[in-house]
Parts: sequence; C-alpha cells; structure tokens
Amino acid sequence: MENIDKYLISQIISGRVVPFIGAGFSRPFGYPGWVDLLKKVMQEIGIEDLNSEDINKADPLQLAQSFLDYYKEKNHDSVEDSLLQEIGIAEDQSSIRDKLNQYLSSSIKKEIDQRLERKFSKIVLDQIKKDISSINQTEINKLKLLGDLHFKQILTTNYDNVLEKEIFSNKGFKVLSLGNGDELNWDDSSHTIYKIHGDVTNENEIIFTHAQYYKFMHQFGYFRSKLYTLLSSNIILMMGYGFNDINIHQIYFQFIRDYDNDSSLGEKKFYMVLTQREKEKWKSYFPYYKRYLASYKINVIEVSTLPDFIAALSEKVRTAEASSDLSYLFKQEEENELFTTILLDVIENNKAIKLSDDRTLNVNILKALHKIYKGPYILNKRPFNKSIEGNILESKIASNMFDYTIKLVNSYGYLSDTQEFIEIVNDSLDFVNSTGDFYEINNRIIDFITLSSKLKQKKYSREDDLIVGENMNSMFTRCHPTEYLRSNPGGRTLKSRLHEISTYHIKCFLDYLESELEDEYLLSRLQNYWLDELIKVNQEEIKTNINELIEKNQTLLSEMRESRVKDKF
Repeated sequence: MENIDKYLISQIISGRVVPFIGAGFSRPFGYPGWVDLLKKVMQEIGIEDLNSEDINKADPLQLAQSFLDYYKEKNHDSVEDSLLQEIGIAEDQSSIRDKLNQYLSSSIKKEIDQRLERKFSKIVLDQIKKDISSINQTEINKLKLLGDLHFKQILTTNYDNVLEKEIFSNKGFKVLSLGNGDELNWDDSSHTIYKIHGDVTNENEIIFTHAQYYKFMHQFGYFRSKLYTLLSSNIILMMGYGFNDINIHQIYFQFIRDYDNDSSLGEKKFYMVLTQREKEKWKSYFPYYKRYLASYKINVIEVSTLPDFIAALSEKVRTAEASSDLSYLFKQEEENELFTTILLDVIENNKAIKLSDDRTLNVNILKALHKIYKGPYILNKRPFNKSIEGNILESKIASNMFDYTIKLVNSYGYLSDTQEFIEIVNDSLDFVNSTGDFYEINNRIIDFITLSSKLKQKKYSREDDLIVGENMNSMFTRCHPTEYLRSNPGGRTLKSRLHEISTYHIKCFLDYLESELEDEYLLSRLQNYWLDELIKVNQEEIKTNINELIEKNQTLLSEMRESRVKDKF
C-alpha cells in the first residue's frame, strides 16, 4: 500500500482537493508523453539533423519554440503566396506586391504569422492520438478509480480527452478550454475540467512553445487570475508530472513567486506524486529535486507507479468514508440546512419531504443513507436521537430511505451512475435477505428491483462484486413462485419482474455461481430453475453466459460420476 498522507485523505473527503493532471496520466491510454510528442513533431515537420536522443536533455519549451521557428522559416513563402492569392494578387504582379508590402506589411506579417502558428498547432495536435500497442488496460482500470472520488474541479495541461471521456464521463463535468472562447465562462460553482493548455479539437489557442506560455501568462489575465484563485483556495494534487515537466514549472512556480508572502499557503497545500521511474531516472539528483520542491512548499509523495497510487488512494478514501460517522458530511454541508432537514424527513417519513437539484447535496444524502444502513446506531446520535438497538435497521426506516432514493433518481437521472447510488441498491439487496417475514420479503424485493432497474452501468470488478453475487443467490434461493410457502409472494414478484433487474446484478449472480463451480459445487435445483427463467428474459450476452454455466455444471457432474465409478473399482 502506498504511503499517503492522512490529511490529504481527509481533504479529499471534504471536497477541498483539486487534481492537477499531466501527460504521464494519459500514457497508459496510448497517448504520447511530452518528449514523445516533441519527437513526433520533429519528424512531421522534417527536421533531420537533430538526434532524437538529445531531445531528452533539452529544455522542452525552448525546443518546441525552435521547432515552431524552423517550421515558420520553412513554410513562410508558401503561406505568403497563398494569402496574397486570396486577396487577388498574383506572383507576377511584383510592383503591386511591393507597394502592398510597403503599406500593409505589418498586417500581412501578422496574418502570415498567425496562419503558420495555427498550422503548426494542428501538426502538434495531430500527433496526439492513441498508439494501440502502448495501451495498458491493467493500468487504465486502476486510473479509472480516480473517477470514483468526488472532485468538483479538475486542472490539466493535457490536450487529449482522457479525463472527460474515460475518467469522469457521466459525472456531470463540463469542459472549459483555453482557445474555445470559454475564457470568461469560468464558473466556480459547477463541476468543471479546466484544460488550461488547450484542447485537441481546437488548434486556435494551444500552449506548446515558450512564446505561447508567455502569452498565456500575460494576455489571458482573467483566466490566469481565476486559475490563481483556484490554486490558492484548494489543496492541489499534482499527478502525471516529472522532473523535466516544464508545464508544471511554468504555471505553478510562477504562482508561488507571485503569492510567496500569502500566509494562507500552508505547509500541506500542495502535493506532487513522483514515481519510481523518476527516482531511477534522476538517481543521485532525485533527493535534491525533492529539496527544490520542498522549497516551493510542495510535499512529494513517492510511489511505485501512478496507477498503483490511484488504486491505493481510492481504497483509502473509501475505507475512511466507511469507517467514519456522519460528522464529516454534516461539517461539509454545515452551511446547507437542507442536508439535515432532508435526512430528518427521510427517517421520520415526512410526506412533504423536499427534493433539491444540488448535485453535491444529493450525493451526500446518498452517502449518509448508506452509512445509516451500515451503522444504524448512528441514529442514536444527534440530530436523530432514536433508540436503535443492534445492527439491523428498522424495516420502516429502511423503506423510507429506499423510497426517497427512488424519488431522487427519478428526478435526477445522473445519480443512477454514481457509486453512492450503487451502494444504496446493494444495501436494498442485502435488506431482502435479512427478514423471514412472509410478506415483508416481497416488499423488500419490490424496493430492490425498482432501484436495480434504475442502474445505468457499473464498473465491473469480480473480486468486489462476488459479495453482491452471493446476496443475489441468497435472494433467489429463498424465493420461488410455487414452493416454500413463506416465499411465495416474493417468488412471484421476482419472476414477474425478473427482466427489470440490472445486467450488473445478473452478472454478479452468474459470477458467483461460476466461482462455486470452480470450487466444485454443483448448481442446485433452485439455481437451475432461476437460470432457466433468466434465459427467457435477458439479452443474448447473458443467455450465452448462462448456457456456458449450465454446460460447465454438466461437465462437472459428468466428471464426478466418472470419479465415483472409478472409486468403486
């Protein structure tokens, strides 16, 4: 497990951390790093006298600037001819061209320069494409866990779309990019990914060269001011950057220089993740680079790899959230009276309960309901002041919680794709299996199926979801439409609404059965019954999985019979 500061964990839970993400994050997705990008651009613009190995030793910004100057010199005449032809002056009209150059030279030069820069930017952006052979799916799966953490704002110097398409998709984030005309649309209240160096879809304003950095620092005043406010008012976690990443040096260190006397910049406001790869690369200089970072108030987190760090971070945050009571949520929502009001109304089943369109509030409500389900004793404390005994939640309170969750998701569909909603759905499944009451099991199945039907998608992890699969198996085993008198109502409901249960929950059930077969436990008669019913109502992929399970069961049964026959002899 990576060594991660407990303070950082607590600040992530409190919603005060802003990830600042560099090119190293996108590498497992097949995108080039900074140096790789420079090498691709060098080849594309036709530089042949520069040893690609020497690029590793150069200042990336200076190198990028020299590439642009080379490109401009090489292509200036053709762009000039094209421009003059556009305004109706042919090559053989030299006298007119000379006079035009005399009167309009500054405007023409400016237009030529802008065209060359846009063409060069397009060449740069065209190199930002996936190399299929470089994709590392194992690392990608770990990096995607970053999307399970609750950030409101993300900063990145990357041009690609990994964050919005792969990590935080369906999380309600908008993208604000320099050069898209968005500069004045900075909104601190919304969930936003800020692409401060531009976007792969727009070559008009990207930051790649030394001159472009200078322009950003001096011409985009409002954007830079808002960026500085974001840096100064949050905990910044820098990931995907290395020793020679001039991107982070230019922006962050300029910010520190500008705000050096600001007493609000505490000792634990800035973190940078550095990997074993960096340590091995810079050898004896590495400790001195850490000293250099410390002089700028940056706390270094040394990790094996970035994906391993993300996986460990996600696990630690999840553990911290699960082990704590509601105090941090009440603290986080202390300025929002609705949080306490809604929770009290849910527990007391107030029919006039309110709904809010505040995304963060709704997610925190779901978090609180999950915690209450896992630890009903929480309701003995203020502001609930109940008298709860044991670890089983009263049926009426649980039903109120699930009913309110259904109302929330019906009103705000984005919640159905959150981890918090998935946890509530799985709580409702667990609740099905904690009663022996003839009719109550039916009511609980109705709640579970209604919630499960709202589930959009779920990242699939067999190890974690086998517990869900075991709970699905318990429900199916306890229920049958015509057998087991106490289960008849639940069994009938289960059969009639089988098609509404999410693919995720069905897959968990099938994976659990497969794990049982792997341990050489044959499928029971009841399990076979429900598999036959599932085949009738599910999609082809599920039908295929079920048929494979049945075939494995038959194979195992035949092997057991053969073994018994051999044992007799």
